[in-house]
Amino acid sequence: MLCPFTAAAVPQPTAHHSLWVVQGEHNRVYLLGSLHLLKPENYPLPAVLELAYSNAPIAVFETELGRIDNPLMQQRLLEEAQLSGHTLRQELAP
Repeated sequence: MLCPFTAAAVPQPTAHHSLWVVQGEHNRVYLLGSLHLLKPENYPLPAVLELAYSNAPIAVFETELGRIDNPLMQQRLLEEAQLSGHTLRQELAP
């Protein structure tokens, strides 16, 4: 089941975020849209994001943060991060 993540213990009716949770019978996976360039006013992050990070035993990122300054790595990341000739809506069911 894929659904937007909400935290009953942390009500934030005006918080905007891109956190989703995939809940299975035996485990849970959080999916968070990338936040690459945050402005100072974006902090603190919505409490629902902080809650997900604090409850997750491991966080996996789409790139090796230690190599992000490498121009070849940046080029490859840009190439892989784009859909070629179609949209995400074509890839995912509602």
